[in-house]
Amino acid sequence: MKIDGRRTKDSTMIWGVFWLANTLFVKFNSGGIYRVDEFPYPRFIEMMEAESIGRYYNKTIKGKLGETCVYRKPKAKAEK
Repeated sequence: MKIDGRRTKDSTMIWGVFWLANTLFVKFNSGGIYRVDEFPYPRFIEMMEAESIGRYYNKTIKGKLGETCVYRKPKAKAEK
């Protein structure tokens, strides 16, 4: 079973990405984690080689491949 994961260092949007068994996981700098099923490994490599991973995500994945939020960072409660 192939597993690949990378921490993005230059992205202002994406903290890191992880690929396992045709599933892509994207962790955003905001803390949210999204899953994209049926994401082939060659496409993962294409994403990693893109000039901007955030732009690649917005252009080719977001709203097009049925991404699912698997974790959303709780909002801090406002102090009174």
